Amino acid sequence: MAKPQIRLKGFEGEWENVGFKDFSYPTGEKNRDNLPLESYSISNEFGFVPQNEQFEKGGTMANADKRMYYIVKPDSFAYNPARINVGSIGYDNLDKDVIVSSLYVIFKTDSETNNEWLNIWFKTPYFKRLVELYQEGGVRLYFFYDKLCACHLNRPLLLEQKAIADYFKSLDSMLQSTTKKIESLKQMKSACLVSMFPQAGETTPRVRFKGFEGEWECEPLCNFSKKVIKKNQNLEYKITLTNSAEYGIINQLDFFDHDVSNGDNIRGYYVVDNDDFVYNPRISATAPVGPINRNLLGYAGVMSPLYYVFRVHGIDKDYMSVFFKTTLWHKFMKDNGNSGARFDRLSITDDVFVQMPILYPKDIKEQQRIASYFRNLDKQISLQEKRLEKLKQIKAACLDKMFV
Repeated sequence: MAKPQIRLKGFEGEWENVGFKDFSYPTGEKNRDNLPLESYSISNEFGFVPQNEQFEKGGTMANADKRMYYIVKPDSFAYNPARINVGSIGYDNLDKDVIVSSLYVIFKTDSETNNEWLNIWFKTPYFKRLVELYQEGGVRLYFFYDKLCACHLNRPLLLEQKAIADYFKSLDSMLQSTTKKIESLKQMKSACLVSMFPQAGETTPRVRFKGFEGEWECEPLCNFSKKVIKKNQNLEYKITLTNSAEYGIINQLDFFDHDVSNGDNIRGYYVVDNDDFVYNPRISATAPVGPINRNLLGYAGVMSPLYYVFRVHGIDKDYMSVFFKTTLWHKFMKDNGNSGARFDRLSITDDVFVQMPILYPKDIKEQQRIASYFRNLDKQISLQEKRLEKLKQIKAACLDKMFV
């Protein structure tokens, strides 16, 4: 008998320790008549999902004999006994019969158990520890129903179970809505990076702030920039920076969790001041020609000579930061660079790189207006991402402290 550290208002008393064998029972019958039921799988993140969504184009399960599949009726649980240690367990609240692979174990519970509460309990550290206990001594031991029956858990009365389930349902709803908000804002940003800049063959953007008109200018990068050639000869700077496609320019320690460089080899590194721009020739899925980012850390550091460091003038720096988030400069890089022996790097000479065409509105106020718009959009995305992270932390804490 025990009590959780955090409890919803209005509930008291100790929870009852019960064995799975006392409130659950195996079920599931083979689909011997080959009924045309939809095939499902269990996703760690989403629970029951159609099999064609879990496996691309049906995956390796497409041609399986569905007569050997188990029929799963509503209000049942299913899990793969070989993958229970990674959380592949789900609750079927689909209000319809479906089928799952014969690899799965199917079970139902009695009337004293709220299935949504139990489904949440399966995501707690307590269940994870039980699985580790009964799988001790092996890398991948099966967790069949007999092992589940050997487990015990602390369970409140049905009314409290429902209240806890409703609380987590509300929390999950906030998580989902915040995630959708982030996706929506990112989609808006992607669309604006196209519509607010002239595309190939165009001299004006399709979407423009009121009060601005006229054709945009196009000049090579060398008209606005100067290469940084200062090196860290006297070891004046100790912080090594890196240019990440995902995170921008950050301290190398934050990116790699250890310092890749050392005092001896950073003498030949370039000094990167605050507001300097850096081109990283390493290509990736998110940076197909390598990223160009600006040092916004507020302090200087050093960077490998593999990077091209430059300082801009005669144009709004914030606008340039946004421009390099577009794909307008990618074609030039692909046409004038090559991967050579290093397929993960784009090789381009400095004198060619600085010929990159830069599209920009001549009016500095329009440059600033565009930069301000994207800065505010990035702030909104950042706020929502922080909210999402906070909600995840709250949920993780509740999974630990609202159960016992």
